[in-house]
Amino acid sequence: SDWSSDVCSSDLAAILKVLSDHGEMAQRRLAEEIRVTPATVCGTLKRMERAGLIERSAAEGDARVSLVRLSAEGQRRFAEASSAIERTYCEM
Repeated sequence: SDWSSDVCSSDLAAILKVLSDHGEMAQRRLAEEIRVTPATVCGTLKRMERAGLIERSAAEGDARVSLVRLSAEGQRRFAEASSAIERTYCEM
């Protein structure tokens, strides 16, 4: 199945961009960065994880804190999307 059909495209794009720019971060901070509730980001991240776009782990020293980072596939998808956007704007 198409990975993008499972994920809201605006949340997906925002998460990919933030994680690409900032690297690994706490799930709660990611929610703050993209201005959604922790519950909203949690659902989106679950779908992204199933699609192989992100990886999650517990923070060292505090298992309650969930850290999120782009997987190699997530980095590749973000690079593809960024260059497609660039091409669109350059052609205008």
